[in-house]
Amino acid sequence: MDPSEEKDLDQLSHQIEQRERLSRRRAWVISLIPILFAVAFLAYTIWQITQAQTELTQTNAELASVDNEMSDLRTQLPEAQATLTAVQVLAETLEEDLSESQAQLLESQASLATATAQLADAQKELDAARVFAQSACPINEESLKEYSGDFTPQSEVLIYLLEAQLFGNIPWNPGGFSIEEGFNSPDFALFVMQNALSGYPLVSPDYQPGTPPWNILEVTSTPQNGDIAYYQSGYSMFYYELPVSYGSRETMKCVIGMTPLGVIAQKLGFAQELGFLKVPYPNR
Repeated sequence: MDPSEEKDLDQLSHQIEQRERLSRRRAWVISLIPILFAVAFLAYTIWQITQAQTELTQTNAELASVDNEMSDLRTQLPEAQATLTAVQVLAETLEEDLSESQAQLLESQASLATATAQLADAQKELDAARVFAQSACPINEESLKEYSGDFTPQSEVLIYLLEAQLFGNIPWNPGGFSIEEGFNSPDFALFVMQNALSGYPLVSPDYQPGTPPWNILEVTSTPQNGDIAYYQSGYSMFYYELPVSYGSRETMKCVIGMTPLGVIAQKLGFAQELGFLKVPYPNR
């Protein structure tokens, strides 16, 4: 064999040997890849299983803790129910107490309002009493001696008024119309005109309570004894000019009639008068 051919043959054998080695390596690598993937998958699976076991352990621990808490709650539930029942009973009791307190408050407020109104009325009466006391006209039995033998209708009316003042105890009552019930001032004047002279009413008995004298009588600018002075405040009082004392020539102008203090005598100017009314006495 030619040496050159032998050399070529060696080179070819060497190349073939190298290719076989390369092919074996490639085959080994190719066969190793699935194994590596399998190993990696197995490792990942083992990791997942470990994680799942860890989570399962934690979940079981949490579940056990919840079971313990549930057991504690079941133990505490009867006590809590008993406490709730006691609280409900207490709430009902407090609600009843609140209702009772509210009722008492309303009652107290009503009593306070009544007392306040009564106090205001008492204050008005006190103020009126002070005014009336300052303007009192001392009509008494001594001042009537001048009229004791004078049997005129005016004198009889004056005596009737004096007896009502001294002995009648007739009350002030805006809704009444009798000696027992009482009167307001205009109705008392009407009652006196209808009843002071026995058998001879000075005005018709048909006039009903609430009919003021200024709707019945004539106005006069020259009042005489027994006429009526009527006032802006609603009073209707019988007018008399009387001697200061028995036998005295000095006179005083007085009015007598119903007021909130009862039947009293006042000086003519105790309040703002609106005018005078002429009473139709039979001797006129």
